[in-house]
Amino acid sequence: MANFVLVHGAYHAAWCWQRVVPVLEQAGHRVSAPDLPGHGDDKAPPADVTMSSYAGRVAEVVAGFEAPVILVGHSMAGAVVAQAAELMPDRIAQVIFLTAYIPADGQSVADMVRQDTNVRIPVTRLEHDGVPCLGIEPYALGRHFYHDANPEDFAWLKDKVQTQPIAPFGAALNLSTENFDRVKKAYILCRDDRAIGFSLQRQMAARCGCNPVVTMKSGHSPFITAPNELCQLLLGLAGDSDN
Repeated sequence: MANFVLVHGAYHAAWCWQRVVPVLEQAGHRVSAPDLPGHGDDKAPPADVTMSSYAGRVAEVVAGFEAPVILVGHSMAGAVVAQAAELMPDRIAQVIFLTAYIPADGQSVADMVRQDTNVRIPVTRLEHDGVPCLGIEPYALGRHFYHDANPEDFAWLKDKVQTQPIAPFGAALNLSTENFDRVKKAYILCRDDRAIGFSLQRQMAARCGCNPVVTMKSGHSPFITAPNELCQLLLGLAGDSDN
């Protein structure tokens, strides 16, 4: 039995994993999919939404398991799970990056976005309770995050997407050889992703030492558009983590 902690990316919340959690549980594994601070049902004010609070939330969830966990981070949450692994490497059996940003030590998610020469996502700058945030309009959400979703699924999810405080994007990670570098890592590339360029995905996976690296023919959000295939990959990678 493996322990999975599934961490959502920007603009999203735990709801995005609802097609993945039951499949992993039916396979005999324990699964937690928390809301990060300020997302979903978590009512933390925007001013308290930081990379540190994100990583701290994940560390709290990891600490609730008796055995080491498999951390899965999607998109922006690649940085979140990397920082959480730095905090408690001995509690992490494996980190799986799902088409995710992996900043190097001293870099931020924003740095990774600027390195992506293949993708530019139009966003709206706004303020929420005086805190700088980003919003994403439905047309951009559909074009970049969910171009391969069916109309029914997109109609269901588009109203769940929320504004995203900017602060976590600009936070430089603190990753060390002693902690983060010794954690086992894998990467799931999404070949048809229109939110993170495929070449950038491969570059980050290679630089971080991810092994294995596997590929899905999917857009940015396979937890909605290809949940069964995603679960099979996660289960296979979980088996590799035992070796």
